[in-house]
Amino acid sequence: MSIYVIGACNIDITAKGAKELVAHDSNPGKITMTLGGVGHNVAKNIHNLTNDVIFISTFGFDHFGKIAYEGCLDEGLDLKYSHISTSRPQSLYLAVLDADGDMSVGVNDMRLIEDMTYEDLKDLKDVIGADDYLMVDNNLKSAISEQIFKEFKGIKFTDAISASKAPKLLKSLAYIDLLKVNRYEGERLSGMELKDEKAIFLALRSFMDQGTKEIILTFRDGLYMASDGEVWRWLHGASRKDIINATGAGDALLGAYIGATYDGYDKKRCIAYALAASLMTIEDEKTVSDLTYAKLDALLAKLDIKGEKICY
Repeated sequence: MSIYVIGACNIDITAKGAKELVAHDSNPGKITMTLGGVGHNVAKNIHNLTNDVIFISTFGFDHFGKIAYEGCLDEGLDLKYSHISTSRPQSLYLAVLDADGDMSVGVNDMRLIEDMTYEDLKDLKDVIGADDYLMVDNNLKSAISEQIFKEFKGIKFTDAISASKAPKLLKSLAYIDLLKVNRYEGERLSGMELKDEKAIFLALRSFMDQGTKEIILTFRDGLYMASDGEVWRWLHGASRKDIINATGAGDALLGAYIGATYDGYDKKRCIAYALAASLMTIEDEKTVSDLTYAKLDALLAKLDIKGEKICY
């Protein structure tokens, strides 16, 4: 049994303002460059907890592509099924954060991963078994991800990523074992305005009715989890005063949930680890924090995570 992640690896350039950002002007701050991309970030978070990760991506032919490829190898990711493009430069992502660490604006150049074809991946169809875990990055072209969800074996996970990209998953809901969304992504997928908890409950139930086995809907104070016909609200109880970089929090949450599930923890513990991983990451300058179960356990000892079944 192995974990496969198909998705993007970017060079992330993050600029954080030293004080309140002023539009149309040069702002003082700090600029860093790290590896990123949803696929990479989820794979690295899983690897930090459980090691057994095979990452499938496309890397650029340029200098940045070499940095990204060698960086993934240095991080311990298995790239045996990855490809190097002969024509496209490496994917880049630029995020501008305000002084509190929340994103003000982001720009991504994802042409490289959008060039990935089903032909690049078809050999994996006979490699990935029914008990393997498969995370599919929603940055792939919808025609390719739809084929993967429908035709590949394995326990399938995905993240809607953004409200604009969420509708790409509409044709695949019946084949997804776990879907992660936030409120805005959930609204685009469900066609409902998620203005209150009853609306969230109904939207999550509608996803289950369409065949999605589990859904995580995140919000500032925790998450909702729909599974086995039930919907639960989980609150982390943290104040979130020390937000340094919120960019990778969702990837950490999903990666920790996948890793903990793979390692055999019960659902309650997996949710706790997912919430703790997200909180750890927003207090870290790096998009991917150095997660370990020991660090997550230490953080959980300070939190008061509470779960409650909801019904309307």
